[in-house]
Amino acid sequence: MLGKPLEYWLALAGATIWIAARDAESEALGRRVAKIVASAALTVGLSPSVADYFNVSEIWVVVAIMAFGLVILDMLTALIHDQPLIRDLMRAWLGRE
Repeated sequence: MLGKPLEYWLALAGATIWIAARDAESEALGRRVAKIVASAALTVGLSPSVADYFNVSEIWVVVAIMAFGLVILDMLTALIHDQPLIRDLMRAWLGRE
């Protein structure tokens, strides 16, 4: 299936199930599904390049991207939604206090 071994897809499925169950009580279903789809798509797209770069198995890369990629996506989403922080960062970057 798409040139990947069964272990790759099992690792992806396991990480996806873990993400789905992780915030089941606190997040709406639509938001969880969107995060899962985005994280899985990024994982499938990035895993070959990351595995080649670090010279490790794609299966380990799948687990790492799904685990840490979701944390990074959550942090970026929080930063984007924090408009006062963005405004302060832009002012500091432009040299205006």
